[in-house]
Amino acid sequence: MTILHEIHTWSKGLAAWQQDAIARLYADRILSEADLDDLYALAKAEAGIPDPEGRVAKKLHDAQVAPPSNPARIVLLTAIKGLANVNALANGARLPIARAGVTAIYGENGVGKSGYSRVFKKACRARDRREPILPNANLKPGKIGPAQATFEAEISGMATELPWKDGNEPPCEERRRRSVQYRTIAYLKNDQGYEVFFDDDGSDEAADQTIRRRVAQAKLPTPLALSL
Repeated sequence: MTILHEIHTWSKGLAAWQQDAIARLYADRILSEADLDDLYALAKAEAGIPDPEGRVAKKLHDAQVAPPSNPARIVLLTAIKGLANVNALANGARLPIARAGVTAIYGENGVGKSGYSRVFKKACRARDRREPILPNANLKPGKIGPAQATFEAEISGMATELPWKDGNEPPCEERRRRSVQYRTIAYLKNDQGYEVFFDDDGSDEAADQTIRRRVAQAKLPTPLALSL
């Protein structure tokens, strides 16, 4: 577990306004005067002093924090394609990435070099994601949408495509969670003959609690050892 994960886990037991402060610091590293005003109002609201603006605390979600690396799981990016609404980059552009060595993106000012770096930062949950991905200013407002792209990759030798859209869950996270769920279900149902239930509200903590409760209720005759 990285220090960021330790802080995130610790923060879940704090007051809502403090969790909001941590989410802001994670995103921007500093608190502005406006941030301090918001946090002051949130703290007062928790103490029973109404906020005329009705501000609501926002927490740092699990999907916003990059998961710890798994040395046994090799992820190799081979290309990024299908770009849309990324600065001045042409919609549908594709950038191949070398399988070995270094891939250099170069060009004159304004051709879109920074657009690629912003997409990588957002999709891979880099610490510094303060620069927004702006759409092409030459497009009409009705044709502008969120930035999106598709990553061509190899995960442990298996070719796959990972779609990404700005504001949505990072591309690898949903695939990882579904893979864990499907493999767990297959093992318990097919190999062990158990009836399997899932009752997950989308958070890792809720899933863990559900699994522990169901396993305790089932009184399994032998401990389970899953390699996921």
